[in-house]
Amino acid sequence: MASGVLISQGDKKVRRKTELIVASLFYLAGTLVEGSDSSFNIVIAGRVLYGLGIGTAMHVAPPYITESAPDDIRGKLVSFKEAAIVARIVLGYGAGALFGDNGDWHRVFQSRRQCCSGRWLSANHGSG
Repeated sequence: MASGVLISQGDKKVRRKTELIVASLFYLAGTLVEGSDSSFNIVIAGRVLYGLGIGTAMHVAPPYITESAPDDIRGKLVSFKEAAIVARIVLGYGAGALFGDNGDWHRVFQSRRQCCSGRWLSANHGSG
């Protein structure tokens, strides 16, 4: 609901691309907060920030794709967005299975940050 309030104000004052950038900053901030501390309250604060990013991106991405993509690939891009979401959910379950059993739960959050960083992507997928 909080992201809904943010979105309603954002739709009136900023462009969709700016809203997507703000959503990614919420993602980043939530991930950094979740992986940085082991106290319950800090993790909840990180989850709130991350949830604001998810809510904002889920609202803004489909209209942004619709407005900016050519007609012939529009449907493919929206489908790819949905497939990427499902793939990330599966990766999240994998991280939980890998790190969750030994009580090292904060590494689950840190693995999300590591897999999304530009340094990790360039090191594991080359520069071009």
